[in-house]
Amino acid sequence: KMLLRQTTVAVVALGAAVASVLVFLKPSLDVAPQRTPPATLSATAPPNLSWSLTAGASSGLPYFHCANAGTDCSGVAARLGGAAGGVSDTRELAIALSRRADSRYSNDVADLVAGLYASVTGPLLDPRGTVVVGSAHRAAVHAAETLHAQYLPGQTLAFADSVQQACNATAGGDNLVLTGCDYDYDGLWLWIKPARVSGVPGAHIAALRNASSLMVLRATTEGSYVGEYACPGGGWLAIHSSIPELAPSHPKLQALWGVIEPRVARNASRSDGTTLRQWEWGLPDATVAAYVAAWGALGRSNASVTILEGEVVPGFLGVTPLWETYLDTNGVAPRGVQIESYWVAQTSLARRDGSLPIPTYAFWKPDFFPSYTLAVATLEAIVNRTSPAMVGQHTRAFINTVGSTTDPQGVEKLFGGQGLPRSTWGSVGLDCPPAVCHSLAGETVAEPHAYAAALLAAKAGSLLPPRVWRPLAPKQVVKAFSPQWKPPAPSAPARANATVSAADSINEGHESS
Repeated sequence: KMLLRQTTVAVVALGAAVASVLVFLKPSLDVAPQRTPPATLSATAPPNLSWSLTAGASSGLPYFHCANAGTDCSGVAARLGGAAGGVSDTRELAIALSRRADSRYSNDVADLVAGLYASVTGPLLDPRGTVVVGSAHRAAVHAAETLHAQYLPGQTLAFADSVQQACNATAGGDNLVLTGCDYDYDGLWLWIKPARVSGVPGAHIAALRNASSLMVLRATTEGSYVGEYACPGGGWLAIHSSIPELAPSHPKLQALWGVIEPRVARNASRSDGTTLRQWEWGLPDATVAAYVAAWGALGRSNASVTILEGEVVPGFLGVTPLWETYLDTNGVAPRGVQIESYWVAQTSLARRDGSLPIPTYAFWKPDFFPSYTLAVATLEAIVNRTSPAMVGQHTRAFINTVGSTTDPQGVEKLFGGQGLPRSTWGSVGLDCPPAVCHSLAGETVAEPHAYAAALLAAKAGSLLPPRVWRPLAPKQVVKAFSPQWKPPAPSAPARANATVSAADSINEGHESS
């Protein structure tokens, strides 16, 4: 019945590269005074908020578009697209900022997201069920999708052109600011994550208050930090190794590094990568503890909290059996796979295809070969039950060459090895307007979101007819992810103490716009 159970166990056993690493949480829960949130959160973007997530239409279906943001936005966009029966992209290709980081930035982003969730109604989104808090890792997005839950990113991407702007984002120590650099913008890239309960955005507190259970998912992979920078007036920056690595090729960053480097406390205990975690795919231990404490401070039991964590690659592998459980719960036998490279997630199409998503950063690269191995075993099992022609109708590969330049060859090898027809869909390129995508044969084709919208709007006869989908229960999600990701080893006394210490502060309200 569960065709992937033995397959995924075997894949995880490939070696240490995909072994789950479980850790104890180390709470950091000093609490600052907080203000009472408004009764109603704004459904529109605060003035000049660069981080953008807008609702539009593609082929007549809801289309959620990101700009000046990162994987935090694309995760929310994917969940909104799935809830509304529509599509989403990953972000606008160019970064054009009207506002840099400040003490209100992550709260304003959370308010915008809350307004968008409030605008979507229907059976695929239940704000009174589970709330999923996660890092940018796609395990959290897909868990929320199968739970019909809100996905709340436990981190916000912002940018800074000065060290002071980065320090402002710490909000006096309420937030951890993992400070580094990536491509496409010459300056400081900031992942803003709550350091304590007073750093949890007010809109997130409101979502927790309405929910019946909380699930937190994160990768525990160790991060790479050179040290910490103490900010005037409180707060500190965790300086990521990407700054000295990329500074020589980024003039503005080079100047900023010249300011930061003399004041970096190297090998400081607070900037330990084993507790801060990987800067994009992980959540710091303190951030996880802050959300758990916020939940308890609302009078909720730890028994209604689920934490799932482990290394990066196993988390990707867990999504496929998760979706198999979801399809099985809804009486659907898997009919294909959807390979999702580099943040693509067209979950509405996966539902209507009856396909199993296989998300990954790269598909044909040694560190991520387990994703390819899983795809081979999954397709083989489905082909043996049906036929190559049927599987080809319901299999899609949305890949690119950012994570690995050889991903197209890997997909061609996968499709050819299973005898899938040449018409099986494969696009190569970023889902970042106005980027151009090509087929595996080199022809210009639609971006993944536009392709998915056109296919869904055409109501192709090969797609599953509309139905009422049943969500999974949290315990089903836990079982589906095991052994890839698991709950951490028990640390109940620490969590209980954290909850008590935060209770008065939460009950008095929380800072929000």
